[in-house]
Amino acid sequence: MAITGPADGAPYKSGVAIVDVLAGWSAVTAILAGLAARERDGAGSHVKTNLVSTGLAALVNVGGAALMTGREASRHGNAHASIEPYRSFSAADGDFLLAVGTDRQFAVLCERVLGRPDLGADARFAAKGDRPAAPRRGHGEALRRGRARGAVAIGRPRGPGAPPHLWLTPLGPSMKKIE
Repeated sequence: MAITGPADGAPYKSGVAIVDVLAGWSAVTAILAGLAARERDGAGSHVKTNLVSTGLAALVNVGGAALMTGREASRHGNAHASIEPYRSFSAADGDFLLAVGTDRQFAVLCERVLGRPDLGADARFAAKGDRPAAPRRGHGEALRRGRARGAVAIGRPRGPGAPPHLWLTPLGPSMKKIE
């Protein structure tokens, strides 16, 4: 819980039993690998997983960053520890999530959504690794104007932003009943 919750608030638990789910996924992957090995060479396999190992494996980015920097991980709320903007925003017409993971996506965001191509060219923001250290202003303030305008400009549903309560909407027609 040292990495969940608001940066200046109390820790939160995960919204779902994610470690349990990932342990099951790990077990399925191991079972499939064992079946493939049996098919290939006729040998049986022993499958073993546990929640602690799975939880540690799921924290590979957090653990790696702590080991590389010598700094303990901390809470960032809905923001990403090392990518900006990659978090939730409140806009005039509702909340939304924005995940801009590449320099090209950031340039498109600045040009098409914010109407500020100068931000994409600004040395403080142009490279992905520099954005988290730069002040979180400019793009945040401009994004508050409205999520609908931003979603259209980014090219939703393919774009890196969406309202949090609409995640299943784009999937609706493509979802099929499993029988």
